[in-house]
Amino acid sequence: MNESELSEALLKFDAGLSADQPDPRQQVREVLRRDKLRLQLIASVTVVLWLAGLIATTALVWVSIVALFPKLQGALHNAGKIPANNYQQIETAFSYLIGYGATLLAASVGVIALAALGTILLVFASRRATIRQVNATLIDISEQLKQLRK
Repeated sequence: MNESELSEALLKFDAGLSADQPDPRQQVREVLRRDKLRLQLIASVTVVLWLAGLIATTALVWVSIVALFPKLQGALHNAGKIPANNYQQIETAFSYLIGYGATLLAASVGVIALAALGTILLVFASRRATIRQVNATLIDISEQLKQLRK
């Protein structure tokens, strides 16, 4: 049941036209349950994406500090002592490390962007669910007030 069907059912219930319709309170409970499950799923996926981004960023820093910088420092320190035929091996190793780091950086940025989009989606979905919960509570209050008038 989407939002427009739910709104229609609640309006018909409020007007007293819901003889053949299922109980709107049950429909509201079902929609609220579905919202809760959707929010849990979005929150879980978002947390996993943020953790993956954190791990990728940490790995990038680790590769830079532990693997690339010491080798670069050693190569610069021994620049005059390295035979000419070893330059190709050193250049290949640095190209591999820089390529690995660039790939890791791109993956990290992509995962963090997805996590940010997931966070935005979570905010909007949470807002929608909160509005539905408030509406459901207002319907209950309205029903209680009608019973008190009788």
